[in-house]
This record gives sequence, C-alpha cells and structure tokens, in this order.
Amino acid sequence: MIPGESKDLVEYAVRRALGMHADYAEARFQANSLTQLFMINGNIEALTSTFRAGIGVRVIVNGSMGFASTNDPTQVDKAVECAVKGAKACTKISKKIKLSEETFCEASYASKVLERPEDISIDEKIEFLKSLDELAKERGITGRNISLRNSREQVYYVNSEGSRVEGDVTRVSVDVMLTLVIGPESAQEFIGKGGSGGWELVKKWNILEEISRIASVMKRSIEKGMPSPKGKMDLVLGPHVVGLMMHESTGHPYEADRILGREAAQAGESFVKPDMLGKRIGSEIVTVVDDPTIEGSSGFYLYDMEGVR
Repeated sequence: MIPGESKDLVEYAVRRALGMHADYAEARFQANSLTQLFMINGNIEALTSTFRAGIGVRVIVNGSMGFASTNDPTQVDKAVECAVKGAKACTKISKKIKLSEETFCEASYASKVLERPEDISIDEKIEFLKSLDELAKERGITGRNISLRNSREQVYYVNSEGSRVEGDVTRVSVDVMLTLVIGPESAQEFIGKGGSGGWELVKKWNILEEISRIASVMKRSIEKGMPSPKGKMDLVLGPHVVGLMMHESTGHPYEADRILGREAAQAGESFVKPDMLGKRIGSEIVTVVDDPTIEGSSGFYLYDMEGVR
C-alpha cells in the first residue's frame, strides 16, 4: 500500500506545476525494493537488499519539456520549480513537443500474490538454494551458479489530463547455470524461471525436477551427442534461442532513446528511425507480440509510466 502522504505529494506536484503556468504536468511516486541471493558451488557469494523511492515531475511549457526528481519529500516544491524552469529554458532551442492524445482514467492494478516473498526468511531462501545446489552436485554437475531474486514496484501516477493510476507488482525469479565436465568435453545449460506473483510461483516451478532432467540430458549429450548436420535446412528453435533473438532484434531496437540517437551503450544504436513509424520491418510470416497485460508474466503491468493502458 502506497502511503497516503506520498499520494498527496504527487497530487500537489501537479497542481503546483499548473500554478506555475505549465501547459501539461504529471508526477509519479515510485518505490522499488529488491532482494538478491547468489550461490556458486554451494557457497553464498552475495546477498543484497535495496530500497529506492522518490517522486518525478514532468511538465510541458510552450511546447518544451522539463523533468526533475527528488527522493526527499520536503523538496517536491524545488523539483517542480526545476522542471518548469528547465522547460522554459528550452523553449527557444528545441522543437515543439506534442504528446499523443490518449484516454485517461482512474484505475489501480496489482499482481496476484499469495505468499509475499519478503515474508520468507533469508534462511529459508538460502535453504532453497542449497537444495537446488545439492541435487545438481549429486547428479555430477561440476559448476553450479544459482540466483534468487524478489522485487516489488509500487507506482502512483497523476497527470493534468485526469489520469490517476496506482500499480503494485511483485516479481520473483530463479536462474540456474549448470556446467558438466566429463573428460575433455563439457556441456552447459541454463534454467530461467520468472513471473509476477509471490513465493507460490517458486514452489510451482518444480526446479528440482528440472535440474534432475537437465543433468541427464547434459550427460547424454556429452557421451552420445552427434555433430549437427551441415548445410541449409529448416529448424525448429527453442524458446531460449527465440527469446534472445526477439530481445535483441525487436526489443532493444525499439527503445525510444536508441531510435532518437540518445543511447548506444551495450546493445548499440537502432536501425529503426523516427520516420519509419508504420513501416513493416521483417517477414510477413513472422508475428511478434509483446503483451504486458498477461497476468503472471514477468513484464506484467496494465498501465505504462505515462498512465496509458
């Protein structure tokens, strides 16, 4: 539950910006908590827990945009003033900004959680990781890298067009990297599980059973595996490969900051240009769907950070 005083500050920030003659204003309170555990070959290598919260304010003044944020509730006035001043300072040097017309509403949404991950003790989480590691070790797995994460993101968003959206999404994930070495040969496999929900998801995934199955597949691959045939052929790709391809080919390239040339780190710039809106890219027989409204999915949300459904 987002504290009432935090919501009041968001509402106040929008009113304050409009009072300073902003043509459009929005404010967002966001709180993110994250706990991570990392185990390598039976040893806990890292345990981290972080919490971050603050308010961001965005305004448009005479077609120019300004933004400011603060994690100090006593500095909201200053953040609003900074955003408005920043927008006014850009009025003579930037192109006029016009946001798309959207239908806004008042709404709230949350992921379904039966067992809150933060209520599960660190000792119990460590024992869970140990159970995975011990089984993998029993199956002869040489290298075992296991991680567990749980996070919670709470958002309260308000804009001057009438939007009020409250979101609360809890996520959990377990990643297991296994390496098997037999003589001069080796095999590696990755198990990745994630979703929006509570500790009940971790129980449902039956990762112990999957580790046992994967260990047998890896051993058989080393001892009896054959080289793949050469030449041009049709392939049926697994989800790990397809997921990576989609992530790199239709994920990063469609990030607005890369399209606008403002970001090039790690994933590089984008082949997509601003004037390509509406243009088909790729084969007509390929369909890629990115739907964050699927309950239980890792990327679940019903409204984006601009209050749009």
